[in-house]
Amino acid sequence: MRRSIRPYRKKIEELIHAAQEVAKGNFDVKIDEHMLTGKPRMMAESFNRMTEELAKVEIFRTDFIENVSHEYKTPLMTIEGYTSLLQNGNLSDEKRIEYTQKILQNTRRLSQLSSNILLLSRLEHQDQLLEMEAFRLDEQLRTVILELESQWAKKSLVMDIDLEECVFVGGIDYLEIAWQNIIGNAIKFTPEGGTVSVRLQTNGKEITVSISDSGPGMSKETLARIFEKYYQGDTSRLFHGNGLGLTLARRTVDLHGGSIEVRSQPGNGTVFIVRLKA
Repeated sequence: MRRSIRPYRKKIEELIHAAQEVAKGNFDVKIDEHMLTGKPRMMAESFNRMTEELAKVEIFRTDFIENVSHEYKTPLMTIEGYTSLLQNGNLSDEKRIEYTQKILQNTRRLSQLSSNILLLSRLEHQDQLLEMEAFRLDEQLRTVILELESQWAKKSLVMDIDLEECVFVGGIDYLEIAWQNIIGNAIKFTPEGGTVSVRLQTNGKEITVSISDSGPGMSKETLARIFEKYYQGDTSRLFHGNGLGLTLARRTVDLHGGSIEVRSQPGNGTVFIVRLKA
């Protein structure tokens, strides 16, 4: 008995229509894979995977544009303002240097903001880290602490380090950024002469990294919102940031199947506890 080609002709028409929708920018279109076998089913599955990936790219693009347009306003206005002031021919050398430094600071802020928004957008729209490798987690933490030496040495901080030897399989570059943000925050908010402690322990099943400081601590409101994008608990302008560092850290830990716990009280410092599967 000759198999009817009518169902396949209908699927081809459905594929043509779906392709036309994709060309218009509609990435939600899907082809029903039901009742298909062999190469037609493979074609439908491939098409559906393609639209899923295109949808992720579109979300990524839209999110990046929205974030950039929202967060760039303040530093750009600052740069514009100080650039206008520099056009005054009667400025003293002292003022000229001050305004130039302000422009440079905000330019660097824009650069860091771009990098963080781009990285966060990537992390938010993928289900797992693709490049996983085995590395010494304790050595990574030591490297990050040394990279931040200029910051803690300038404030004469005591760095209390106790790291067990530990091999971990994960996204090495992403985790390094997470440690940079958490440890960097601890250093930033610890007063001169204070202490920052970094501990790493493992029991074979779970790895625990705790980072504590002797800083001012956080209120309940700040503690509840600390991982929100662009949220900055400090509004005094004493500390510069873009409110993305801890969001990046949390997303990175989430992608590794881990968790972050934060304990803090006003006047009693803060401790971040990161737990990862060994």
